[in-house]
Amino acid sequence: MQHSLVAAPCWVRIQANLELALDSVQLEDRCRVRYSSEDAAKTACPTVAKCGGVTHDGGLQCPGQRTRLRYELRSANVEHYALKGDGVISWIKGPASRSSLECREFRDFWKNSSTTRKARGGP
Repeated sequence: MQHSLVAAPCWVRIQANLELALDSVQLEDRCRVRYSSEDAAKTACPTVAKCGGVTHDGGLQCPGQRTRLRYELRSANVEHYALKGDGVISWIKGPASRSSLECREFRDFWKNSSTTRKARGGP
């Protein structure tokens, strides 16, 4: 029996204090795509059609949870800059690829993008 290996997506941390766009602002909807860990969120993201990335923020206190859920699935669109000190970190989900070159090119693209340079205070 042959097993097909599913390649994991590439991830790139785009910038501290740079938030990805929300799909919904309703608490109930947001709690459905909230996770307690980075790994759990990054594992869930490829299974959700609209997920283009993950944002870590101050968290939401979702019903039935003892602690704040600090990782949220988001679109890949950059929404805005968070205030410094908010602890916001975002990762963009790249293509699922077994090619390290393809992942490296994806990371290089985002690290060199004008959005990331502006977020770092560059031109």
